Amino acid sequence: PGTRHALQVATAGDERGFYLFGGGRHGMKGFKPHVFDDLWYFEELAVVGDTLRGKWTRLGEAATAKAATPPMPWPHARSHHTLTPLAPRSGADCGV
Repeated sequence: PGTRHALQVATAGDERGFYLFGGGRHGMKGFKPHVFDDLWYFEELAVVGDTLRGKWTRLGEAATAKAATPPMPWPHARSHHTLTPLAPRSGADCGV
């Protein structure tokens, strides 16, 4: 997903990874910051010393982007927000 700040992270129910959504990146001096609307999943593959190794999978981005339309309603780009995982028994219908 690249360098960014003010992003949202939530653990995945599989105990092997986490989700990352949005965040922002400041442009060069005089440019507006860029705010992201993409969702990523990180799957842990190994822990080597102090380093977590794994792979990133891009799950989608807003329908206004050039990528394929996500399979669900998609939030607008944002930063400094919270991403909350819901347990399967929560009754919420919001699968990824």
